[in-house]
Amino acid sequence: LFDQRGCVSPQVIFVEEGAEMGVTEWARLLARAFQELETALPSGRVPTREAVAIQHLRGSGEVGEAMGRGLVLHGGSEAPWTVIARGGKGLEPSCHNRTVRVVPVGDAKEALEELSRWKPYLQTVAIQGFGPRVPAIRESLAELGVSRVVDLDRAPWPEARWHHDGGDPLRELVRWTDAEGEAALNSGDV
Repeated sequence: LFDQRGCVSPQVIFVEEGAEMGVTEWARLLARAFQELETALPSGRVPTREAVAIQHLRGSGEVGEAMGRGLVLHGGSEAPWTVIARGGKGLEPSCHNRTVRVVPVGDAKEALEELSRWKPYLQTVAIQGFGPRVPAIRESLAELGVSRVVDLDRAPWPEARWHHDGGDPLRELVRWTDAEGEAALNSGDV
């Protein structure tokens, strides 16, 4: 939503190897969802600089796919959405415009290690399918500085009172006046 210009837009999806759904299947389902979204809610205009970055990403992904390393799915010239599925370390920032990387990992610990490189920029992380491991994973994410851990389907829809970047957004809308000492007498609930 918002062509990934929202602060809670997914950028990377880590999929545990051996999970119920593999990386390739995840990537294909995501590509299908992007195609359906493109019909219902077409992408906005793509600035030239971002269009060039998308084409570069697709091209390098297609070379990797030809070499048997990964999968690239995209909307062609009609739609900017792109899904890149491949392993390897060294995540890069997104090109926006509905560009998502699907990355296989051995386990959640490996994903956390990869995320640790992005510690200053982490905000929302969605987790799904971890069952009894959720509390430990949530705690590890909090230690990385993640300010919101949520189910995947709720990621783009934070509550109004959420702690954006770990702060209190509603507090910014109010100016408080403290009354102390004699000035506080009979102040009621002012």
